[in-house]
Formats: sequence, structure tokens, C-alpha cells
Amino acid sequence: MIEYLFTFFAILVSIYIVFFHKKSSKEEEEETIVVTSTPTLKVPEKETKPAEAANDSKFPITILYGSRSGTAEDLSAILKKEALRRNFRVKVCDLETYNRDDLEKEKMVIFLVATYGEGEPTDNSREFHDWLSNGDLPDNVFENVNYTVFGLGNTTYEHYNRMGRSFDKLLKKYGAHTVYARGEGDDNGCLEDDFNNWKAGLWTGIAEFFVLEDLLQEARNAPFVRDTKVILYDPSFELPEKTSTSSEVDLKNPRLSKISEIRELHTEKSDRSCLHIEFDLADKMTYEPGDHLGVYPENQPSLVARLASRLGVDLDQKFSLVSTESETKTVVGPCTVRHAFSSLCDITSLPRKNVLKVLAENTDNPADKEFLFQLASGSSRDQGPNSYESWIKKDLRNILRYSKIFLRLRFLLIF
Repeated sequence: MIEYLFTFFAILVSIYIVFFHKKSSKEEEEETIVVTSTPTLKVPEKETKPAEAANDSKFPITILYGSRSGTAEDLSAILKKEALRRNFRVKVCDLETYNRDDLEKEKMVIFLVATYGEGEPTDNSREFHDWLSNGDLPDNVFENVNYTVFGLGNTTYEHYNRMGRSFDKLLKKYGAHTVYARGEGDDNGCLEDDFNNWKAGLWTGIAEFFVLEDLLQEARNAPFVRDTKVILYDPSFELPEKTSTSSEVDLKNPRLSKISEIRELHTEKSDRSCLHIEFDLADKMTYEPGDHLGVYPENQPSLVARLASRLGVDLDQKFSLVSTESETKTVVGPCTVRHAFSSLCDITSLPRKNVLKVLAENTDNPADKEFLFQLASGSSRDQGPNSYESWIKKDLRNILRYSKIFLRLRFLLIF
């Protein structure tokens, strides 16, 4: 899950959040917990021991990702949900924080790795890749490990998908077994379609390799697995101050800067846009080649107000989003709906297909469900009036536009 960032000037993070203000069942109502006055995040304990014991008997899959812009992380979250719906036991981890000594003990690993720049690993996968490639590992150290790889790249660069191919080669070198063929996504085309085409046979491939046919279920017929829950706070709840105690300057603790100039480089005759942006580094800031510059955007207040009005939510409502796996793990918040809509939601870009699938999972209107699944399942070659290419991309429908059309959806805060 994308880590919540409190500071400006880092990386552009797009988190799609959809608010559903009604509940369809008593079970769903119990997923929302109202906290009245205490500033400490506490979730009532539940009887989880039987579930945990049952979970231990499920087939384990570990998903490891190396991401720079967050795309590989987003795709790992999609795979996690699909694996849970097929009754696998799933662990998802950033390659930077993963304990490398555990790799030789893994039964099944899915790697999602992006290539950055001229064939380089991303910052959070560099140490792991160096560890694999330095030649110090024993022969066949991964002989009990089974894996597959999906690489993310861009064909406009010379060393297209070098990291995905390198991970695949190095894992084989040290004895790991390929369960499912490596996939490659091209961001210069439609990476999401490449990913969907690759994973179309993924679960069948894993099930056949390990003889696990009883775990396979069709996605639409399997129960929807929600991996987050909402905690609502009373108006008297005081939000914590957003401070950082680290003196290090990196992607997780960026340095603040002001934008001193923005100008468009294309003329009015062009249908493209390229902005020249200058940052004021001030006296105490230095810049070297290879350093990262980024913009942390906010949506216009008028658009935020319009979305809240259409969805019938209170912008001043305070909430947290926590993991259902570990109720002490906060995914988003505590913050207000206003902050979430302003700084965490990409409400102006075109929605990805996985967002449409989430919407489809949360409507009980058969016509809306079927239409949303149709939009989310088509390929980039489909050009019909109700295709994703036409209805979303050509007609430029963002979350504001289609929220007006699908007001029959029941809204619940989910990822």
C-alpha cells in the first residue's frame, strides 16, 4: 500500500479513494467504527484466533515490488486482492524493507519490478538487485523457491525492461524455478492492458504447478475481499501534527521548496503540453545531477466541493483507514475528508480499469455492475461506444463525471 506522505516536494502519488455513504448490510455497518473523543487509535478486539489458524493452512504467496512512481506498488495491491479471493495466504512487501534472508524459504514469489532511467533499478530495489548480482550467493541457494516476474518499462528508452529481465535471469542462476512466464509492461503503450493480459493465466498457472485447482474461483463469483476498514472520529477529535524527526533528505523525507516560475513551452497550435518549471532552492539547499524533483499537487477547492456534494459526504468528517490484516496499521489518516479529496485523491485524471472494477464490486445494480465490468475488462483494441477507450478515454470521463452517472452506487471508503 502506498505510504502516506506528510510533506511536499516528493513524488507524485495517485491514490484513488471512492466514498460510499450508505451501507448495504449489517455486516458492512460493523466495518465502520466510530471513535468519540480519545485521540488514541484503538479498534475493538475481535475473535481472530480461529481465522488466523485457518489462514496458516492456506497456500502462501509473497509479492515483492520495486517501484518509483508507485505503479508497481499499485499492481501488487491488485494481485494481493485477487490472491485473497482465491483463498491464498498473501504477503506484500517493498523490496527495500523485505528481509532478504527469507527469500530462500519462500514457496512462491511474484516480483513486480520497474526499470528506471537507462536500465537502472528503482531506489527501493537497488540494494536487493545488487545483492542478487554481486556473485556472493551460494550455488542453488534458491532451489526451493518458485517465482514469476512482471517487469515495468518504457520502449522509448534503450534498455527496455532491463530490471525485469535481470531479476528473472539472476533468480534462475541461483536455482529458482519459473512457475509462470515473465511478463513485460510498456508504459509507452498501455501498461495496464499488458499487465491484465499477463495475469489472465497467472492463477491457473500457479494452481496447475502446485496442483491447487480447488483454490481457483472465477473473479466475479468469488466474494469481494476488502483489505481496509474505516474508523470515523468525533468532531472533538484532534488531528496529530504532521512533523518529521528525520534529518535525512530522501524520497520519504523530502525538502520543501517553492515554485518560482512555470511556463508552457508549446504554442496554442499544439495539442500537447510541456511545462518549464523552476524551483527556488534557497540558500541552504543544493542540487546535484540525479537528485529528484517532484510536485505534490492539490485539487481545486471547487472540484473537491463538487465531488463531496455529489457523494453526499461531509468534508470536515475526520477518519482513518486501517488494514484489516493488522488493525494497528494505518493506511491513511487520521485526516479529514477534505484533506483526502484535496491531496490524496486523483479526481481529475482518467480512472484506471482496476478502479472501475472496485466500483463494479460495490454496486448491487445489475446493469451498472455489468457495464462497469465491461469497461474494466476490454482491451485497448476495443473502440465501441461503451468501451474503455471510447467511454472513458475519448470522452474524458474522470471520477467527477462518472460519479454523476452512477449515483445509484452505495458509497463506502475503500481502496
